[in-house]
Amino acid sequence: MRKWIITGLGIGILCIGGLSTRAAYADEFDDKIQEQQKKLQQIERSKLNESQVLSDLITEQTSVNKQIEDTQADIDKTQNTLTQLMTEITDLEELIAKRSKTISDQARHIQLMDRADTLFEAIFTSESIVEAISRISAMSQITGNSLDILQQQKKDKDTLLLKQQEIEETSQKQQDNIAHLNQLKQNLAANVTQTQLTLVEMDLQKAQTQEEINSLQAKKEEAEQLKREAAARLAAEQARQNQLAEAKRQAEQQARAEAVARAAQQTSQSVTSHVASSASTGSFIYPIINPSITSYFGETRQIGSYSDVHSGVDFVNGDTKAPIMAAGAGTVVYSGTSSGGGLTVILKHANGLYTYYMHLSSVSVSVGQNISQGQRLGIIGSTGISTGVHLHFGVSTSLWSGYVNPLQYL
Repeated sequence: MRKWIITGLGIGILCIGGLSTRAAYADEFDDKIQEQQKKLQQIERSKLNESQVLSDLITEQTSVNKQIEDTQADIDKTQNTLTQLMTEITDLEELIAKRSKTISDQARHIQLMDRADTLFEAIFTSESIVEAISRISAMSQITGNSLDILQQQKKDKDTLLLKQQEIEETSQKQQDNIAHLNQLKQNLAANVTQTQLTLVEMDLQKAQTQEEINSLQAKKEEAEQLKREAAARLAAEQARQNQLAEAKRQAEQQARAEAVARAAQQTSQSVTSHVASSASTGSFIYPIINPSITSYFGETRQIGSYSDVHSGVDFVNGDTKAPIMAAGAGTVVYSGTSSGGGLTVILKHANGLYTYYMHLSSVSVSVGQNISQGQRLGIIGSTGISTGVHLHFGVSTSLWSGYVNPLQYL
């Protein structure tokens, strides 16, 4: 029975060890899951930031596209203005050409005639002063008109030059602006593409992390299931061990009851015999009043890890303060603590025998003291290796050896 209990205890310890290992194993999964969840949260935050970046880029793209459209519209307007201006320039160039011819003709005519002679001729060939003034005025008008034409010609040429410069500058600015916008558009498109790729990578990382979390969660649930199964097995094993222990306790209780009953019967017979013969034979008396035997001489006993062959007889009488008496007259040769026996008194008797009184709770004699039969030696107890209050009474032919059955002397 004890072997089965020890084996069961070992199984229980193994179950507890396995259960604690599985619990630690499940805790490791919790740590890994928390780590992956933190990683997933970081990916979500990064993805949110990248999504905002993408939104800002798309908004900027829309703005740049609008600027390109507006600039292109301005270029179209400028082109229309340029076309109209080119027409005006063509007309103005024709007018300038005509004026240039007129100016050239007038200059050639003036060069062909001497102005002083012409004025003199106009004055002296006129029939009257009025005619002379009229001729001089006409000649002055021709000269003045030539000057006006020259001034207008210069003005028109300057205007033409300014308009050409203005159109060229405006066109160049627009071309530069649209080139800049197109470059910006290209850069934005590249940034949008890169951001979209980053978001795709984040989605992939998110999926992989979630897959890892799911895998760890499944492994954790498996470990917890194993933990529950181990706990159930441990509980079943503990229940079985409790049943075994209870069965053992009941069996031992029954065995003790039977032993007490047998001992009571034997003691009664022995006491009767002792009363009739003790005075004439010089045999020992019982060291305790109303004794009952719980363990006989020669029995194999197991107390915890300690086992032996019983070298005496165990007595009880139901009184945990019962006095212990000397079985016969003798001398105290030992009074103290012995290995396994607790508080012990040993008497040496005149017939050469030794009597042993063990597991006492207190001792009232000392070594060298002469003791009479029936004299008090101490109080019953449970010191040393003991399962309860009782007296171990032994008889031997030598000190600490040569043990014999005490009942044959009582």
